[in-house]
Amino acid sequence: MHCLQAIFTVLWTIWTHRTWYKDFFSSCSNPPFPRANQARPQQCFQGPCQLLIKVAGVGKKRARRCDFPYEAINLQGTVLFHDVSTCASSSSFNAIQEAMVVTAMNARNFGFTHVLFLSDNKRSIRVTNREVAPSWQERILLTDLLHLNQSSLLYRSVFVCKPIIGNVYSLANLATSMPLYFSWVSPALL
Repeated sequence: MHCLQAIFTVLWTIWTHRTWYKDFFSSCSNPPFPRANQARPQQCFQGPCQLLIKVAGVGKKRARRCDFPYEAINLQGTVLFHDVSTCASSSSFNAIQEAMVVTAMNARNFGFTHVLFLSDNKRSIRVTNREVAPSWQERILLTDLLHLNQSSLLYRSVFVCKPIIGNVYSLANLATSMPLYFSWVSPALL
């Protein structure tokens, strides 16, 4: 009975987020979230996003390392590229921020201009959407994202629950046991 309830909860969550994304991108002339502490307004998507990027971060205090995997998916559900890497960040939040910058640079290099980040870390979502004032560490990574924004990469970050980014999160847990770097790019992009 508990397993059946968990399955229905996951399916309901996926359906709810799918409906929210459709509503979000159908009327994007007014951003749905208020933004504070921003120097210049962030551009809004002019159409549907081209790439969904799932980002997760896991830290292991004993080994003093964090891991960040990410996975880029187009709207048809095809995985275009993914990566898992170990970094020396002090927290999983910093690892997620680093993954967002690396992924945004990869997306821009492959010619994508509209990107939607999916993560389960509320702080990283609020910082990248410029809803809160960033700390000095966050400000460095946010500057990189703003530079990419000025070079025609439009991005938005959305909070999702762990079942939606479950496969990326399990990669992060696996990578905490040993230092790891693995990258894969779809041959269709090359």
